[in-house]
Amino acid sequence: MKKIPIYIAILPIILLFVSGCGNGASNGNPLAGGFRAQQVSSGDYHACAIQGGGIVMCWGANGSGQLGNGSATGSVTPVRTSNIANATRVSAGGAHSCALINDGTIRCWGDDGFGQLGNNATLPALTPVQVAGVAGAVDISGGEGHTCAVISNGTVWCWGLNDYGQLGNGTQTTAFTPVRVSSIGTTLPKAVSVSAGGAHTCALLADGSVFCWGNNSSGQLGNGASFTNTPPSPAISTTPIQANLTGVSATALSAGADHTCAVMSDSTVRCWGDDTFGQLGIPYTVIGVGPGVITFSTFPVPVTGLSNAIGVTGGLRHSCATVSGGVRCWGDDSSGQLGNGAFFGPAPVDPINLPDTTWSPVSAIGLAAATGVSAGSLHTCAHLSNDVIACWGNNTYGQLGSGGFSASAIPLGVTD
Repeated sequence: MKKIPIYIAILPIILLFVSGCGNGASNGNPLAGGFRAQQVSSGDYHACAIQGGGIVMCWGANGSGQLGNGSATGSVTPVRTSNIANATRVSAGGAHSCALINDGTIRCWGDDGFGQLGNNATLPALTPVQVAGVAGAVDISGGEGHTCAVISNGTVWCWGLNDYGQLGNGTQTTAFTPVRVSSIGTTLPKAVSVSAGGAHTCALLADGSVFCWGNNSSGQLGNGASFTNTPPSPAISTTPIQANLTGVSATALSAGADHTCAVMSDSTVRCWGDDTFGQLGIPYTVIGVGPGVITFSTFPVPVTGLSNAIGVTGGLRHSCATVSGGVRCWGDDSSGQLGNGAFFGPAPVDPINLPDTTWSPVSAIGLAAATGVSAGSLHTCAHLSNDVIACWGNNTYGQLGSGGFSASAIPLGVTD
């Protein structure tokens, strides 16, 4: 997930953006956009969803063909991805997308500069291509420049950029076709899900443990180890290492840009890694003044005041959880990506006191019926129980699917 500057919101812009945009806001019901789907996934600046029959629809940025409709022109409303049917899951990565098909194969499209499409090429694909050599896949996740999948035998395979070891095969060599992640499903328990982040990857194993690999410069692998945070040699692991959950098992996880979050068996959420914008759900640890401020955690830490969690998602600099009765988000809110009707939260991070940041989870407006949530770089999308797809936050590329380009600090129904 790309590093981008902090937006500075001023009052007139806030008032305009909070008023909403698109068909839903104009008829008095922000969630009445008309688009329906069974699952949604947010990439950096685009999103994709699965409709009936396994059709994939995408919207937002399309400069690399990540919408998969044969063009490189973005769209502010959903467009159909070409030649995809019977998809069971879709995952939007940095500037690429992938779909898991019900026969266990995988199709990907969009940016392929690092081999993240898995078809042994490096040219963008404006329409889906089949990932080479993958059969029996049961889960898929697109990261910033790499992609990973879980196979029915419990092994994990990854492909694409590998500069930090995010493919997990013991090397730092980029792979244009899938390579097997070391140990998982053999000497380690089988994987049940995988999540690819900015330059790291994590897998949830069948025994409830979490193993991560790749970049660890902000502690995003969660193993609690000390390390040097000084370039050009940040800490990495090219093979899976166990996140230190202190005896508690996990039920779901998500890798963000430089942090990771997981739902625990007691329905709480723990996060680890970068906390510069409060994305771990805890305030900074202060050990002095100036450089004495610690803005990351190498250990999983409980998100403040969060319980009854069902699912979790990590974005660029914010995180969200699906909870019983809604969606709660925390971290960077400079683009309204927390969905609570403001471009900032009520609990600024101390002692730096970033004005558009909150480490205390806030409730996204109007999402009591949410069943899933997916965070992109500066926007977030959720699936509701009536199959409404709602998105909020930055909309520079139309990634809210609302029919325009205005940002929104409240969830808006994607326009049909």
